[in-house]
Amino acid sequence: MGARKILSWKLPLSGARLRRDERGVVAIVVALSMTVLIGLVGLGIEVAGWYVAKRKLQAAADSAAIAAASENAKGNSAAVTGAAYIEAQRQGYQGATCSYMAQTSDCTVYSPPTSGGYTGDDTAFEVVLTESLSLAFTSVFTDQPPVIGARAVAHAETTETPGTACVLGLDTDDNNSVFLDNNAGIRCGVASNSDSASSLRLDNNAFVENGYTVVGAISLGNNATVDGSPQKAGADPVADPYADVAMPALPSCTDQDGAGKNNVTRNFTAPGGYVRFCDGWSFENNAVLNLAAGVYIIESQLHLKNNVTVNATGGVTIIVKGDYAIDLKNNAVLNITAPTSGDYAGVAIMGDRDGTSSVTQLFDNNAVLHVTGAVYFPNQIVMLENNATTGYCTQLIGRNVRLSNNAVVDNDEPCDGTGVRPITVGTEEIRIRLVE
Repeated sequence: MGARKILSWKLPLSGARLRRDERGVVAIVVALSMTVLIGLVGLGIEVAGWYVAKRKLQAAADSAAIAAASENAKGNSAAVTGAAYIEAQRQGYQGATCSYMAQTSDCTVYSPPTSGGYTGDDTAFEVVLTESLSLAFTSVFTDQPPVIGARAVAHAETTETPGTACVLGLDTDDNNSVFLDNNAGIRCGVASNSDSASSLRLDNNAFVENGYTVVGAISLGNNATVDGSPQKAGADPVADPYADVAMPALPSCTDQDGAGKNNVTRNFTAPGGYVRFCDGWSFENNAVLNLAAGVYIIESQLHLKNNVTVNATGGVTIIVKGDYAIDLKNNAVLNITAPTSGDYAGVAIMGDRDGTSSVTQLFDNNAVLHVTGAVYFPNQIVMLENNATTGYCTQLIGRNVRLSNNAVVDNDEPCDGTGVRPITVGTEEIRIRLVE
């Protein structure tokens, strides 16, 4: 037999060299390191997500607090929790609806706030939000999900700047002290000193375009509307700007003729600044009255109707002396500019302070009051109806003021330099800001 061939091979490395070879170890170390690195990156991303969630929750709390304070400032105190919840949702809050003054959900509204610098201020609103976050990489360390929280306080700050009205009802307790009906309107501000629940009443498409200030409250019916600002009920009484204006001493009766009709023209004067018509005025049918500057005291009667025109633009005050009701209607036109200085500055037409309170001074049937000054009957009712209108810098001030049937008051000219005293009302501006 031939000799058998024995198969053999050489080991590539000796034992010593094998111990020194580190090429496989690198791969193992890299694999282990990548596992740790991925875990750390994931953990970092998760924690960073918590911070993002915290910031989003804070934004939700901020918006919710502002919404709650805003609703309260508008007088909608019952809507504060709903408004807070809606705004929080818009910012990503996904918890339960808000509770009020008791932490029964993840959203709680407090007023006054429970802590901080506004704990005694019921115009400040605190919103506290909480949210439970889900676990990912951190579940290796805990099985308790983290809970984040956010808190915000918003405060309503009210500032008042002087504003003006052109209509003022002076009575302190009458219902409907200022009353508008049947498409009547006021295109400037209105004020009423009555504390009645219907201190200012609007019915049947009546409108006010530039806000109101009333001691009591307003009543709106049948499509009546109010626009503009302020819209303030429960206000302090508005001062009568002409409260210090007194009735004049009476001069002797004039012999100027206070009656006429059928296109007659009268040119009246006031010698010494005052003239007294003891038998009053009665003019109709296209009569024209031209009045020089002065104070005209009209007793007994004042009838101007059927296209009568009064031109009194040089500084005139007409004083209605007595308990009678004036009769001014049927396209009568009053062009009156009150004095700019003196005892009767700003007063165009004035009634007796002691006049009977039930008397209504009526401007009717397309009467036009181109008046720069006040129509002032402090103890009687001023009424415009049936398309009667005003313009220029006109004020209506009465114990009560009533407008009906398309009558419109429009103070459409500036009053600066006219002698007209402003009917001053406070215009409120409410600002909501985050304070905590």
